[in-house]
Amino acid sequence: YLPSPGQSDGFEVIKTIREDLKLTFPIVVLTNFVSESLIDCAYTLGANAYLVKTEIEATHLERIIRRFSNPFVRFHLSLSIFLSNRF
Repeated sequence: YLPSPGQSDGFEVIKTIREDLKLTFPIVVLTNFVSESLIDCAYTLGANAYLVKTEIEATHLERIIRRFSNPFVRFHLSLSIFLSNRF
């Protein structure tokens, strides 16, 4: 993503949400860009999912949204991400 002048890119937004604001709600990246370095960067900054628009069907997107909207699953997903970053 190449932002317009004065706008933030998606990575800056994720970084601000996680590091500056300390918010823990799920972040799902929905993009047209497929690159291992972009995917790694998104997850490193705190994204919970990275979806490529041309490779995802509406039903799959709906399942992901439902999964992240369930507080029990959100807690365990956040915990597993926290633990995987520690070890």
